[in-house]
Amino acid sequence: MKDIKVLLVYVNSMMDNLIPLNISYLTACLREKGIDVSLFDTTFYRTADKSSDEARVEMLQVKPFDISKYGVSYKTTDVFEDFKKIVNTYRPTLICFSVVEPTYMLSEKLLDSIEEIKGESKVIFGGIFAIFAYSRIINHKLIDMVCFGEGEKALVEVCENIAYKKSMKGIKNLIVKEDGQIFHNPKASLVDLNYLPYLDFSLFEKERFFKPIGGKVLKMVPVEFARGCPYKCTYCANPSIAQNFEESGVWLRHKSVKRIIKEIEFYLTHYNVEYFYFIHEAFLCMNKKDFDEFVSFYKDIRIPFWLNTRIETITPERLERLEKINCNRISIGLESGSEILRKRLLKRNYTNDYFIKKFRLLSNYKISVSVNNIIGFPDETREQIFDTISINREINAESFGAYVFQPYYGTTLRDYCVKKEYITEDFMAGDAHLGSGLSMPQLSSEEINGLQRTFSLYVRLPEKYYSDIRIAEGFDEEGNKMFKALSEKWIL
Repeated sequence: MKDIKVLLVYVNSMMDNLIPLNISYLTACLREKGIDVSLFDTTFYRTADKSSDEARVEMLQVKPFDISKYGVSYKTTDVFEDFKKIVNTYRPTLICFSVVEPTYMLSEKLLDSIEEIKGESKVIFGGIFAIFAYSRIINHKLIDMVCFGEGEKALVEVCENIAYKKSMKGIKNLIVKEDGQIFHNPKASLVDLNYLPYLDFSLFEKERFFKPIGGKVLKMVPVEFARGCPYKCTYCANPSIAQNFEESGVWLRHKSVKRIIKEIEFYLTHYNVEYFYFIHEAFLCMNKKDFDEFVSFYKDIRIPFWLNTRIETITPERLERLEKINCNRISIGLESGSEILRKRLLKRNYTNDYFIKKFRLLSNYKISVSVNNIIGFPDETREQIFDTISINREINAESFGAYVFQPYYGTTLRDYCVKKEYITEDFMAGDAHLGSGLSMPQLSSEEINGLQRTFSLYVRLPEKYYSDIRIAEGFDEEGNKMFKALSEKWIL
């Protein structure tokens, strides 16, 4: 397929500098078949007022950092002009967009910008947003196909069919526009993660490997351990994805440890890795045999790494072993400090006492811990947000995030928000760092945004400052002045 050229388009949140799995897998799968591949990545373009990392520094949730000395800076050229230029010069046979909900509107604008020069190029959209919003996407006049399943095999098949001038109507996981009609093809069986090629990061600029963590900037790459999650949280799309793909297989899949070991060795050899982030929704759900095998291998590697897990999976024995192999950071989700809201709305069934008791185990080990919190859930009150603040004050984590709830497509809580008329049917969720879009009678979006801005102050400062922090919630002149003054006090 020497004549086939694929332009992968990664429409990313501005300065979100983690290397993505999807583009890396697609690059590897296409190149394995000898297909020419190029990449247009929006990460370093100014496509928003501020990046999520910049917002978190302003809100005192992460330590300040300087990433510019690693060559990371904003591009000075226009994102739309540069996109048109690569389409004009590369002349792709296929333009492949990978989309998530917060960046979908930018994807459409990029596509619209090339309408006059698109020529014979076919356009396909895929990604998590496409799984749940394919009917919205396929109606765009410039889009020929939507992949509403896993894309590693489907994209290769699309290229093969283009090369041999065959119809796309037989390719599973696709919705196709042909001859003025829309065809919904069936889903394919889920892929065996052990037989995918290793991630290929070579299309990314060298600056894309650097990411701040704990105030330091390190060269990072991902390693996928599993897809899916055994838990059923209502704010997450994983339960809906699992249900959506029941006909195709079991969504929750794990790579074998032998395969993971080979991948890690490959990335160390080829990419001079300083830090790994292990992709697993709940890392310590790993069974004993696999955990033992991984720890035995990794004790000789000891490259620092980050993982995400659930509070229910924490045990002293596993923490001790993770510390010995140089686990640098663990992220754990509290989400809400309200037991009632957490149990009834979020489907997270543990008490605050249980969370605190388990969390305190972590203080015995030299592993940094970050706690993820979400505020602005549907029906949540100001008092319940302060329940979350109270738990964070008690556990005193090294770092924590206060994200704003977003009703993403495919989540149970999106349907709930539509039913309650907190959002409209066509509402598009945004970045969880950058504000709420819900319209609720008991708590306005402006109040939620003010509480997100001052969350760190409420957690870190003594309660005698609470009346001043309340003023700092406001985005008027008085509120901004007070926030600045309290921020300086907190830093000191």
